[in-house]
Amino acid sequence: MTPNGNWKHWNKSVEEYTYPPDSVPEYASILVPNVDNVRTNFLINLITKQERGVLLIGEQGTAKTVMIQKYFGSYHPDTQISKTVNFSSETTPNRFQRTIESFVDKRMGTMYGPPRGRKMSIFLDDINMPVINDWGDQITNEIVRQLMEMKGFYSLEKPGEFNSIVDIQFLGAMIHPGKYKSGNKKNNLFPRDLPLKTISY
Repeated sequence: MTPNGNWKHWNKSVEEYTYPPDSVPEYASILVPNVDNVRTNFLINLITKQERGVLLIGEQGTAKTVMIQKYFGSYHPDTQISKTVNFSSETTPNRFQRTIESFVDKRMGTMYGPPRGRKMSIFLDDINMPVINDWGDQITNEIVRQLMEMKGFYSLEKPGEFNSIVDIQFLGAMIHPGKYKSGNKKNNLFPRDLPLKTISY
């Protein structure tokens, strides 16, 4: 929408891509602007400004990771930082919790947060990949859900003690439900299973 309140087509916001004349960018980092990624970037900005999590869902090779990394590139390092956790069939709840705990510092009591009072965005790539157990559950994503909804973890060293983790926000990416198989089990992680706002394309 224009400042005058008139509707504007997305293709009017697509900037021309200029290849760097004095360097060779990594192939995986190249993102040529088009209507789809411009629209998706707008929605990512809109949702994250409301301190909500974002989940991108799309086929392989649709630049989900590149779009998130480009969004992170707009951060000011003095106030906001980003981290990436790549999920795989080897990602366990314990490993995920230890990884998140390594990203944060103790603030006071049982409260933890990003270093030097900054805010942190954590990108969970291939969030649909953890192993599915015999009961059809992905227990790794259950602790992801706990962290998002309860804003913390129960201590692995002091049973019963809950550690709050503040000033973090999550973004994720995955392929469409049912497209990936773990062993002989089809992955059925659906967007509604996690408290993230979904952008599917």
